[in-house]
Amino acid sequence: MKKGTILFVTEGRDELHDHSDDLRKARDQLGVQAVSVATSEEEVAYEWWRMLAKGMHHISLLKAAYRGRGNPMDFHGTALRLYG
Repeated sequence: MKKGTILFVTEGRDELHDHSDDLRKARDQLGVQAVSVATSEEEVAYEWWRMLAKGMHHISLLKAAYRGRGNPMDFHGTALRLYG
């Protein structure tokens, strides 16, 4: 089953790039095949649609904060299941 997580980034979004090593580390830490970043409700909806189009069977939403390159991403709360 393909799993994906949308990270709703509340801090440090400007420093986080979509293809950074920190996103790969977050993907490995969460144990999912895909990670997307969103900062608004519209972006969450778009990323959810994008993951569905990629064939993800389980999609979650998780709040996160980014503290800069080389620092681990901080995850807050429990993941909310959006699909699957």
